[in-house]
Amino acid sequence: MSVGKKAYWVLVAATVTVYGFMIFWAGPNIADMSGGGTPFDLHMFGYSHAEAQEFLAALTPGGAAFYLGPAMWLDTFFPAMFAVVLGAGCWILLDHRPLVMRIGAALLAGCYALFDYLENAAVVRMLNSVPEDLSVALVDTASRWTELKFFFVDAAITVLVVLVIARLLERRKNRNSQ
Repeated sequence: MSVGKKAYWVLVAATVTVYGFMIFWAGPNIADMSGGGTPFDLHMFGYSHAEAQEFLAALTPGGAAFYLGPAMWLDTFFPAMFAVVLGAGCWILLDHRPLVMRIGAALLAGCYALFDYLENAAVVRMLNSVPEDLSVALVDTASRWTELKFFFVDAAITVLVVLVIARLLERRKNRNSQ
């Protein structure tokens, strides 16, 4: 296995590890410290102003500190890591395709990371707000970033899965023809 492939798989393992901490440690802690609420980052279809106010009102001061601290720290690294895993995976699997296809697939992953970072910035602003003073415009913007993040990550994952399946079928076909 080449050095590049080894580095890719090390990045995959590191990304899965960070994701594990986010899903099995940070998310449940935030939910516990908000009376069972769902962190903003996990609302695939966004959230309303009322839902955001309700979540912030239920979130304990320790929960807000945890969300702004360790949880946000993990979410600072994860989008870039996951975007590289998705984009590089697509790039590699499209090695004999036109450059525009490779760039397009990689851009899906890049758009995911961009919207995740925009979401994070908006969530930080919301977490630093008093629920009663929370602006509708801020919540609408944050919610939109969340929806776009999920749209692009779903698209990038779908492309990667289709490419993996196509590669496996190609290998099977080549093996059967020999």
